[in-house]
Amino acid sequence: MNKFKDKWPKVISNDCSNIALFILVLITFIFLSIEGCAKMKDHVYMGNISFSPDGKRLLFDYGKGDDDRMITIYDLEKESLNAYKPPKNEVWAMAKYSKDGKNIVFLSIPVIDGKQNLRNAQITIMDIDGTN
Repeated sequence: MNKFKDKWPKVISNDCSNIALFILVLITFIFLSIEGCAKMKDHVYMGNISFSPDGKRLLFDYGKGDDDRMITIYDLEKESLNAYKPPKNEVWAMAKYSKDGKNIVFLSIPVIDGKQNLRNAQITIMDIDGTN
């Protein structure tokens, strides 16, 4: 008996989870194909993947290289992909949905002299449409 079975979020047990996982793998494959994996210095990053509280959207960090990440939302119902890019000299990372699903919370990390300055990182809140 799996002692963690009852601890997984309800969205994992949803029948749509397999479809969402397939779509996520497909999106990853498309991004990797478009960007070209041959350049190791320009590696493609995709991480911090999470579902919205209603299970209708996937949120993840995507980028090429360490300092070129953006917050990306894939709407499972509309089959649309939206990406929000940070201002120059800033990295956005570790995005998660708020409990009500109306906002995205993430780290805003300044880039100074080509290096991420984690000491001055800030927690930032943005509406899911990229405003505010």
